[in-house]
Amino acid sequence: MEGDAESQAAVLPAQKKSSLLPWMIGGVACLLILLGIASAIAVTIFKADMDVVDTATICPDGHHLAEFWTPDPSYFCNVCGDPQRRGAHMFGCRKCNWDKCEKCATSP
Repeated sequence: MEGDAESQAAVLPAQKKSSLLPWMIGGVACLLILLGIASAIAVTIFKADMDVVDTATICPDGHHLAEFWTPDPSYFCNVCGDPQRRGAHMFGCRKCNWDKCEKCATSP
């Protein structure tokens, strides 16, 4: 009988070991699909906010203002006319040479 068990073991094909790789790939694919759906929902919900142009961040000609700190006291605010000290927080358009102080940029 022992010979029969040994001969049957030699005849049976080896069992395939299952791999986790297909499961991992499937899981990552599902995660990417869910993230895509979530981002599409977020864009739809917040689309109204993205269309609003903040007038505090543009110059009179429509250019975006860049945040900077004055390197010297020769800067003036083009809105209120106040002189700015060295190191003052300002927003400016270099194309137009137009600057706005922090007080005017944050006031309604």
